[in-house]
Amino acid sequence: MKRGTPRHPKIAHLRQLLKVGLAAAVGYLELLWHFTAEFAPKGDVGRFSDERIEGAMDWHGKSGRLVAALTESGWLDHHSECRLCVHDWAHHADEAVKKRLSRLGLKFVEVGARVTEHCPDIDREQAKASRQNPVMSRPPEPVPEPEPVPTPERVACVSTVMAPETSKMVATTVETTTMPDLFPEFMGIFLAAGKLLNDRDKERALKLWLNFEAGEHATILEHLKRSVTDGTWSDARYTPMPASYLESKAWSRIGPGRILPRTLAQTRAENAQQRAEARFLGGDQ
Repeated sequence: MKRGTPRHPKIAHLRQLLKVGLAAAVGYLELLWHFTAEFAPKGDVGRFSDERIEGAMDWHGKSGRLVAALTESGWLDHHSECRLCVHDWAHHADEAVKKRLSRLGLKFVEVGARVTEHCPDIDREQAKASRQNPVMSRPPEPVPEPEPVPTPERVACVSTVMAPETSKMVATTVETTTMPDLFPEFMGIFLAAGKLLNDRDKERALKLWLNFEAGEHATILEHLKRSVTDGTWSDARYTPMPASYLESKAWSRIGPGRILPRTLAQTRAENAQQRAEARFLGGDQ
């Protein structure tokens, strides 16, 4: 959290709406930003339902009240495509989130014609310069809208990159896909099983997850829960990585379809005990 945020007037407004103390209001906002960084790095938290967002902030009050308060106090903005987005998320996101978006070729979401990736101090300097120079006060040229696509979960967005051989700016089309609601629950099962996952593990699992149809996600989740509860994986050592589980397609096999770990080599004492038992029972060993 940025220094000075607890003293921001919007925090006082949020406290007044929720009738909570300073620590609770700051905690809700910090949990919102953590949830956004992990599951909606572009800032488009509105892809999740209000109940899912409030659950991530450990809200136990009336459903929808916390999201409404965050929106009214200015911490969440209404968005025409993703419903809700974090206000000035590009300003609050840490460097790890920005590097992750850069690797995936994604951008922060936009609110109207204004991109959220800005700094208020820079905006004030630009406004001051535009008053001094009338040429800079001209409105920017409108950004062309992307062509609609038939699939609602896939959005074609146009980004500008530098071509190395011509040193000119060229437009490239990058297809991005929204993350389904079941993916956080899918990853949560592995975390609950004790697997230690980093951002690279999550990105690899997400790419494989998006290769399956939305109707198959529920089947994957049901098989995963059954594998955890029926003793297939006794502890974290025997639990596969999320990407390995998706690559195996264990849910589509006939029969149990378990992913069993490689049998550990017996120790010298265990081998001696086995030979002694065989001799006692009249075996050949």
